[in-house]
Amino acid sequence: AGVADRRASPLEPGTARFLARWEPRAFWEFTRGRKSMSVGCRRAGPGTGPARRLYCKGAAEGVLERCGTVLLSDGAVVPLTGARRAMVAAALERLCTSELALRTLALAYRPLPEPGPAPGPGEDADAAGRRVESGLTLAGFVGIRDPVRPEVLPAVRTCADAGVRVLVI
Repeated sequence: AGVADRRASPLEPGTARFLARWEPRAFWEFTRGRKSMSVGCRRAGPGTGPARRLYCKGAAEGVLERCGTVLLSDGAVVPLTGARRAMVAAALERLCTSELALRTLALAYRPLPEPGPAPGPGEDADAAGRRVESGLTLAGFVGIRDPVRPEVLPAVRTCADAGVRVLVI
């Protein structure tokens, strides 16, 4: 069975179409240092454009820093100028600070050289990931509602009572 057969269900037609065109070949796992993860894909059949592509997702502010271009709604890819970067940052800020308080993820991509990036000698996962996740094209971002579970507040109170400072929930 092909990758599309193993990973996509009938409920995920977009995923099945994507996997029919792009075969995942390499993974750069999420790290807390980068706050992102990527997958390197090879085109599964004939087509135009690069034969290899990197797809990246992660914390919006970190991925945005690594983007030099942006994909517009008409399909054009243009430089991510200071003004465009400020517009994206403002839109992200609205999602995070509104009453919705959404967690945001950025989605980006770039062509990969043949045969693909190899890790440098002694290179750690963060350094290798940052190197491969550079020169990205911002494709968009999503807001995820991630409510705090009911048991979290009592646990944070218990930590505070014990003198433990909670930084991230």
